[in-house]
Amino acid sequence: KNHFPVLEVTEYIKSFVNKEGQVNLTVENYLSSLKRFYEWLDTQGINFEDISVLILKRYLNHLHKLGLKKTTKYAYYAVVVRFVEWNTGVAEQERIFGKSSRKSNRFGGILKGIKGPKELSALKDTLPNTEKNKPDFLYAGDVEKIRKWIINTFEDELDFPYQTLYKTIYEILINTGVRKGELLSLRIDCLSRRKIQKPDGSEVLTYFLKIEEQKEFTYEEARKLGLFLKTGEREIPITNKLAKLILEWKALRPIEAEYDFLLCNIHPDRYGKVFSQYALKHFFSLMNNAEYGAETEKRTYPHIMRHTFATELAKDLPLDVVQRLLGHASVETTTVYVHLDGS
Repeated sequence: KNHFPVLEVTEYIKSFVNKEGQVNLTVENYLSSLKRFYEWLDTQGINFEDISVLILKRYLNHLHKLGLKKTTKYAYYAVVVRFVEWNTGVAEQERIFGKSSRKSNRFGGILKGIKGPKELSALKDTLPNTEKNKPDFLYAGDVEKIRKWIINTFEDELDFPYQTLYKTIYEILINTGVRKGELLSLRIDCLSRRKIQKPDGSEVLTYFLKIEEQKEFTYEEARKLGLFLKTGEREIPITNKLAKLILEWKALRPIEAEYDFLLCNIHPDRYGKVFSQYALKHFFSLMNNAEYGAETEKRTYPHIMRHTFATELAKDLPLDVVQRLLGHASVETTTVYVHLDGS
């Protein structure tokens, strides 16, 4: 319907779905970008099989006219280019239509307008130039301001240990660089410890924070609550101080908590419910409030904590180590943090 190539899109997306069959946010973004493209094709009366370099240039011009940010425009268009490139592969066409299909016997598969490597090369040349935005991060003064603000603003009262809850959330974010969805998905047993051998041969007992997939919710439920891991499971070494804080929160965590997540809501109206992305957003809204917030120089949000953590790591550790701790799929993503502090 509406020239949307369901079969090709379905096969293409399968390569991004994880082994448990779960769809992640990257796939959702890809689908959204492709849907935007095919809606435009429909308004132009263009069939999918007739896609050509010229048509793609017309689509890029359409994105220019929308006045989108350079990075947004690049993201929308790059997905389309990758999808079209995927459709030119003979192996992919054989998987879709079968080895006996005549459609897989020529370069470009079912795409009539992409007839050879020359057209494919020209297609890549249409990608708009874009500079990677340097990620923003907090200075040491703001990091300490937030700590003091939490202590001065919240208290632990009876069944409502807000101070310990918010201290735990903040310290996990600033000391581990976990993403928002990874924070919300932490299990009650997310702490582990084992002996690690130091370069001098001695051993030290080290705590680790375990990042694990959530299983309790459907895709739609997880999406609504924000319980997503972007690049899979991993362990992050943490300090004894952070481990102690997490244990303190666990001792105060309501026994009424419905699920085995580390965090849970303690608001009277949602006591014991899942601590969702909306509850996290409320915490940061308080932090950014002009009248009674932390009065930081920069607006704070979960991902700026990740950038701050990564910037500090990149000063002293090899990039492959930083990549592993951050859960980056590619080391290229990690390179943006090198010399970010101006040193």
